[in-house]
Amino acid sequence: MTIQERRKPAVLNGNRRIRIAKGAGVKVVEVNQLIKQFEQMQKLMKMMKGGNQKKLMRQMEQMKGRGGMPGF
Repeated sequence: MTIQERRKPAVLNGNRRIRIAKGAGVKVVEVNQLIKQFEQMQKLMKMMKGGNQKKLMRQMEQMKGRGGMPGF
């Protein structure tokens, strides 16, 4: 992945995700899941920085139900 793609994974199109998956030896679904988890963690970190604890706890509960964060 390029530096731009790592900073803003939204710029990844379908063909690029296929190439990343092939290069990593995983399925495209796994790449999509990783990108989604990364974006969720970005949101959580922004909430922690902003001090919005109630919204943060609500978000973590939602992720817990979907299996988004291991160990929680």
